[in-house]
Amino acid sequence: MVSGVINTIGLGLGALLAGLIVQADPTDLVLPWVPLAISLVITGALALRLPETVRRDPGARFAMRPPAVPRALLPVFALASLGVVASWANAGLYIALGPGMVAQILNTHNHVVGGLFIFGVTGAAAAAQFLLRHATNRFALVGGALALTVGSIVSATGFDHGNATAYIAGAIIVGTGFGAAFLGALRAFAVVLPPAHRASGMSAFFVVAYASMSIPAVGAGLALRHVDARTTLDWFGGAVAVVALAVAIIGYLELRPAMIERRRRAALPGA
Repeated sequence: MVSGVINTIGLGLGALLAGLIVQADPTDLVLPWVPLAISLVITGALALRLPETVRRDPGARFAMRPPAVPRALLPVFALASLGVVASWANAGLYIALGPGMVAQILNTHNHVVGGLFIFGVTGAAAAAQFLLRHATNRFALVGGALALTVGSIVSATGFDHGNATAYIAGAIIVGTGFGAAFLGALRAFAVVLPPAHRASGMSAFFVVAYASMSIPAVGAGLALRHVDARTTLDWFGGAVAVVALAVAIIGYLELRPAMIERRRRAALPGA
């Protein structure tokens, strides 16, 4: 939960800071990257001081291994992947295209508005993760998926009709669903992973997550070269709403405690 909250808050703060810098001097293409470079240097220095948690066997060599998921956990991984696709794809769209859309609907050229928009979406995600930290994975995933469905429809409808209040409210609902669904999907998968498969399994999970954030956002950006923003948001929002609704239904059926325990036991070594 802590890493998820910090991650989403960091996304929002970075966008807000970039908006403030660009608004102050739109011609400076270097300064927005300076805070990021400084934070990376500090993070790297702190990481070098962390104690090693993995014992290295004598004679062992560095080797790249592709992410893998135990066969018994593939159904849970598939559900978690659907949840992260629905949540992170939406996040990618609103982070990449949201500032331009909110500027269009508000008829403003103030870059701070775009930063505030992203901060609002990611702030809602962080708040959802914090408030649902004691909720069951089933409740978080299903509730988050339903919020993604509703928020996508509300924001697309608001943008279609030029209603800034509805568009922004829908985006905040999407942010809430993003945080809740991601939290539920991550925990639902992590809780059934045996220690021996945890690193590889979580690697596979985050490969899906980052691909879900980047690929659809790039696709939506390319679509804007051929169709208008309203059509792009309608089609994208509709697709995500369908996937999120499917996640809500499947998650409600699959994340029953007895079924999760059965899959966890099946994935243990020697099972």
